[in-house]
Amino acid sequence: MWTYGLVGFLFFFVALQTVQINGFEKGYCKVSLPQYVTPACSIKRKAGLYKQQKEFKLNAPSAAMPYARLAVSTKEYPKFVKDKPMLSSHLTEYAAMVAAGRKFQELYKDMTKGRPEEMTYRDFLELNKYMRTALEKAFGHKMRLPSEYEPFQMDVTKYLSDKYFTEQRLAGANPLGLQQVTLSDEVGLSFSNLKKNLNPNFNWKKAVGEALGRRINNNEKLKEVIEKGLLFALRYPLADDMVFMKDIVDDHANRTLWPFYSPIALFASVEEKPPKNWYWKRWGWKGSHTLKPVAIQMDYKPDSAVFTPKDGGKWTLAKLNVQVTDGGYSQMVDHLSHAHLVAEAVCVSMERHLSHKHPLYQMLKFHCRGVLTANVLCAPALLAPGQFMHTLYAYGWKGASKLVSGAAKSEDWIAHGFTEDLINRGVDDRGTLPYYPYRDDGKILNRALERFTKEYVQIYYKKKEDVLEDKELQAFAKEISVDGNGKIRRFPTSIRSVMQLRSIISRFLWIVIGRHTAVNYPLTDYVSYVPNAPTKLYNDSRAPADRFSLLNLPLRTVSETQCAFTSSLGTFRYDRLLDYASFLEDRAARRVVYRNFCRLNELVEPLLIRINNRRLKDGHLAYPYFIPRWLPNGIQT
Repeated sequence: MWTYGLVGFLFFFVALQTVQINGFEKGYCKVSLPQYVTPACSIKRKAGLYKQQKEFKLNAPSAAMPYARLAVSTKEYPKFVKDKPMLSSHLTEYAAMVAAGRKFQELYKDMTKGRPEEMTYRDFLELNKYMRTALEKAFGHKMRLPSEYEPFQMDVTKYLSDKYFTEQRLAGANPLGLQQVTLSDEVGLSFSNLKKNLNPNFNWKKAVGEALGRRINNNEKLKEVIEKGLLFALRYPLADDMVFMKDIVDDHANRTLWPFYSPIALFASVEEKPPKNWYWKRWGWKGSHTLKPVAIQMDYKPDSAVFTPKDGGKWTLAKLNVQVTDGGYSQMVDHLSHAHLVAEAVCVSMERHLSHKHPLYQMLKFHCRGVLTANVLCAPALLAPGQFMHTLYAYGWKGASKLVSGAAKSEDWIAHGFTEDLINRGVDDRGTLPYYPYRDDGKILNRALERFTKEYVQIYYKKKEDVLEDKELQAFAKEISVDGNGKIRRFPTSIRSVMQLRSIISRFLWIVIGRHTAVNYPLTDYVSYVPNAPTKLYNDSRAPADRFSLLNLPLRTVSETQCAFTSSLGTFRYDRLLDYASFLEDRAARRVVYRNFCRLNELVEPLLIRINNRRLKDGHLAYPYFIPRWLPNGIQT
């Protein structure tokens, strides 16, 4: 009898442990869709959501701020996150990083005290090197730069050469601006619209022909070049007639600040000559193309000056004019608006409508972790008078607000998708644009994110009814859409299928991981070296009028601010993509996250490293930013 009693006790003990491990002990509510919970757990979830909605209030867009924002001020935020461990832990390190960045800037000022305001190339290189490495010394691995540890073109003095100036459109601080010039009104940049802005007195056909290495005689031939997909352009419509504000930093009597122009830059896809090699003669040359600059029109108005690579010092100024606009435009439109502020609406609605026991909340909270801290603390500093944008750019805080308002008017959830963006810009074809690291590495990363999303979602959503009957999910979608406070155009008011849900989640992950990484982390490599990408340009009476001079660049004060700001912004990585499996409550979810974490690091990472080694060996800019070990879970700065 005692044997049966012992066996029974052991069975009961093991069963009890199993029950506790799987989270079914008395009073515990497991992770589940809301329609499948017990009545007691349903009451708990509703009470929790009531509390969350009282804390996380979402302000609808307004004229002053055209995006939905968390109704918490910068001053209130530290108290707001005090009882929220995930947010407060990120805030602690984020605040320390910002404070350290400012401290290092002050230290550098003390080190260089007494030096002339006018900087030399040596000064710019010293400043760049100091700011790139200072934060890592203080914070370790969370402030490391991939360019310091991966194969990378480190000679910053070459970045403004025609070759690397062009490749920065494809692998630099803003790889989202280039468009193919087309004869369509639906894909790329319509030539009929572009032509209205081009200077009619400049011989565009000749310039395109010179870049292509052949002569173009008439309009029909230029149309053929466009039909073949060989013409590309940068165009910044929201920068047209930009606000111009008084410089609040540089008041030197010999200097006048350039307005923030809206330049047009044209590039041609040039077919490379076949190599002189018996192998290619025997088996045939399949052909390849290289993107080369054609010309730069200094502003969007048809009477604006146009320069080509033959124009020496004026061509250098034209390239810098593009760099100024490209940086100031992308940081307000592609970075702040289309990544940070869109993500904030999604993340606040997640807190308001998904219970902490909802399976999507369990995963999404790790991808939303840094959004609110970065937005609440930094957005005011970007858009307020006398702050960063007012200091760094000629458009000042008024122009920054104008760009955000313009971005909000064209806000489109579907267009934020990785694939849709490439198609809309006409840059998805490898034939005419074979070198495009953002696109090619992005496809590999995006597929990995889509696969992860599919595997995670199918744990809980087996059929269409699982989606339709999930009231928390439907409330979440409605608030983000135009029918709710989020007001994001083409975000569905209700989610009708498992496929649609997967698309929404994977698109969100791309925005906070892929898109944000592309316009944030390369800043330290390309924009912290001022002669490559200044935030302002000047006319200086001491500089020659017909060519570039270092006196056209910002003086020491602005240069130090630019370098410190971009070094902090483009360095901090709080966590690592899909590193949170052990923190999930549900065993099936842990398996999916861990399996995809391993897949990223064992399959995707070695592939991207090999690709980047080849790029560097072939003389191109490398693109280490999508290598998984350098990817955080979401927006963190």
